[in-house]
Amino acid sequence: MAHANVLGLTISQFVDMVGLELKLPMKKRRTIFGIGQFGIGKTVALANLAKELGIGFIDLRLSNYTETDLKGIPTPDKDGATANWLTTGTLPNEQKHGKEGILLLDEITGASRATRLAVYQLIEKGQLENYTLPEGWYIVACGNHEEDMVEVYNALSMPLKNRGFCYNLVSDVNSFKNWGRLNGVHPMVLAYVSWSPDSLHDIPEDAEDVARSPRAWETISDTLLLSENGTVSKDLMYNRIAGAIGVEETNRFFAFCNFKDSIPDIDDLLAGKINPEIKQSEIMHLTIQSGINRLVSDAEKEFVGDMLRPSEPLITKFAHFCNWLLNIRELETKSMGINDLKSCMKISVITSIMMNVKFNALCPTWAKFAQDNVSLFV
Repeated sequence: MAHANVLGLTISQFVDMVGLELKLPMKKRRTIFGIGQFGIGKTVALANLAKELGIGFIDLRLSNYTETDLKGIPTPDKDGATANWLTTGTLPNEQKHGKEGILLLDEITGASRATRLAVYQLIEKGQLENYTLPEGWYIVACGNHEEDMVEVYNALSMPLKNRGFCYNLVSDVNSFKNWGRLNGVHPMVLAYVSWSPDSLHDIPEDAEDVARSPRAWETISDTLLLSENGTVSKDLMYNRIAGAIGVEETNRFFAFCNFKDSIPDIDDLLAGKINPEIKQSEIMHLTIQSGINRLVSDAEKEFVGDMLRPSEPLITKFAHFCNWLLNIRELETKSMGINDLKSCMKISVITSIMMNVKFNALCPTWAKFAQDNVSLFV
């Protein structure tokens, strides 16, 4: 069970900490241990970080490895009196994998005792028998909690944790939605977890049940997209989704999806032709996500290199959307819309639009709202 004294981090915060260590001189780096529930995106997030930085990435699922897989095979010298270890090629090799990279030792809490002892040596000294970890490679170790219904659980020893930083990793809706927009997750999935955050990650007590997780919702997104292009029939789509998150959650998800036909016309909303007052929470979340998706899609077409050069029509659409957002009564819902917009567009880009004279003429109350709620825009 996650200890109250262990700092909890979202996946995006976890990635930021790893990024920080990678910026430090080699001798100042310390291993990060991230312990959290399965399926929350630990591996994918680190792989994306490595890709962004242009460095290597190796993911070793330690529960599948023996001590020999890591250490190599002992072979006798010519004189037969001593032995050397013939490495297996499992660990990073500078010629094969590059000078720099992230070595993820995943499922460390599910590894055998012998494998863990080998890992301890690698973390502490950067060496394992005849093997030496390339200087540019950085080790991150991840695992699960005992209550996560994993096959094998062995808590990290105190001496091991003392060799680095230990964090409790938690699923976070905003991090998932941000990642989802960047990776083409279906808008219905993003709208649903926004409306029902507890559904993002839920491990039932009954081992015969199935869990909900970010990984499962990614599968559901893939299934919806496959259905839309005709690859998967509606019946098989339901069966596939129910197999991922269970019947009850699937029925709730489909009931939510039925509200999509009730949302106002997004083109009319962004054109300022309508300013609907929405009372149904499902419709509200669908409308916000649909509006943001359209704005982001239109904005992407107006980038010149890394610089956004917003056209008058784009500024107009942003202004009308913000007018509608400000008319929503609940501050919490307004905040969600603003945070979602921030999560998929850089603050500098949003500012370049909202500082425009045209925007302020069409949405004159925005500046006062921003001034009164500065924390939303930090």
